[in-house]
Amino acid sequence: MMTQEQINDLFSQIGKKNADHVNELFSAARKEDSEKLTVMEAKLLNDLGPDSEHMKAIQSQLDKIQTDLKVSANKEQRMKTFREHLSEMTKTEGFQQLRKNRGYTHEIPIDFSERKSAGPILNSGLGGALPAPTWLPGVVRTPDQPPFISELCPVVPTESDTVYYVYRSGRTDGAAAQTEGQALGQSDLTYTQTSATVADYGSFIKISDNALSDNSFISGQISSELPWLVMNEVDSAILTAAIAGATAFSVSGKTYDSSVPSANNYDVLRAAVNQARAAHYQPDAILVHYDDFASMEMSKSVDGIYTLPPFYQNMVISGVRVIPNATVTTGDFLVGTFARTPLAMRQNLVIEFGYDDDDFSKRMVTVRAYIRAAYVMSTQYSGGFIKGDFTDGIAAMLKA
Repeated sequence: MMTQEQINDLFSQIGKKNADHVNELFSAARKEDSEKLTVMEAKLLNDLGPDSEHMKAIQSQLDKIQTDLKVSANKEQRMKTFREHLSEMTKTEGFQQLRKNRGYTHEIPIDFSERKSAGPILNSGLGGALPAPTWLPGVVRTPDQPPFISELCPVVPTESDTVYYVYRSGRTDGAAAQTEGQALGQSDLTYTQTSATVADYGSFIKISDNALSDNSFISGQISSELPWLVMNEVDSAILTAAIAGATAFSVSGKTYDSSVPSANNYDVLRAAVNQARAAHYQPDAILVHYDDFASMEMSKSVDGIYTLPPFYQNMVISGVRVIPNATVTTGDFLVGTFARTPLAMRQNLVIEFGYDDDDFSKRMVTVRAYIRAAYVMSTQYSGGFIKGDFTDGIAAMLKA
C-alpha cells in the first residue's frame, strides 16, 4: 500500500486535475460507488494511459482499498449471529426474486375513503366494541436437547468427500538394553491407510408464503428449529460411532474384581476411567442418561447421608466430568477420549430456500438446512472409549 508521502509525490507528477480525479476515484472505492468508480477510472485511463507507471501505482492502491473493504466486511459477517445473517438474507435481491418467481402478480388498491361507516360493531356480552386480539411473543414448543457431543471433538476442515488417514496397525517392540558391541534389537512398525466418508446431515421444513412476509417470525422459527435438528443428528451419529468402536468394560484381573463392598455406579465409572488410562488414553468425558445422573446425585448411605454434597453442580470422577445426555440409553455409560477423534467439516451449516413438489400451487416454500462432515473414529482409539452398563458392572465388582 502506498504511503501518504508516495501519494503526494504521485500527485505532483500527474498534475492537479488528475490528482483530483484520483482522490474522487479513491473516495468512490471506499464508498463502494461503482458508477462513480467506473467514470473516474475511465477519465484517468484516457489521460494517463493504461500502461503508464502512474496508472499502475493508482491501480495498486485501488486494489488495496478494495481488499481492505472485503476483509472488513468478512470480519463483520463473522461477528454476526445466525439470526442476523438470516434476517439480512431474506432482504436480498436474490431472495426476493425467489419469492417473485411464481408468475405475474398484480395487486389492485381499493379506496375505502368513499365507504360509509356502519357504526361500531358491538358485542352484547361486552357492551362495547370488540377488543383487539392479544398475541403472546414466541412459539410454544417443547425444548430440544442442546447439542454438545460435537463440541467435545476437535474440528478440522476438509475439501474432499473422503477423509484419509493413517493408523499404526501393528508394532513389534525389540528395544532392549545391550552391552557394548552387541546388536540392537529390531522393532517392526506397520502402518495402514484408511478413510472416513463425508455424510450429509440435515433436514427441511415447509413454511407458508404468508409466513415469509413476516421476517421476524420466519427468522425466529428457522433459527430456533432447524439448526437444533441438524446438530442433534450430528451428535447422534458421533455417539453411535463412538459406542460401536468402544471397548467393552471389564474388571477381569483387576484388584477390584468382585472385591468392592457395596459397589455402585461411581465405582463402575471409576474403574472404566482406569481401563482407558491403562491403555494410555486420557478420557475427557463420561456420558450417562439423565435418569442415571439423577440417581447418582441422590444416592445416600444407609444412614441417609448423601454420597456427594446434595445436588453437586458438576459431577467429576477422577478428574473426568460426568455429563447427562438423553441420547444415551438408560443404564448404560460411555467413557470417551473425544479429543482424539476429530470431526472433519466439508461444509458448514447451509440454509437454502426453494420450491419442492407442489409447493408452488400450495403457496409454500421449502427451507432446508444441512452440514457435510465426517466423524473420524479410528480402531486405534477404541482403547480410549469404554462402554458398558451399570447393572453388569456392579455385579462384576461387588464383593460377595
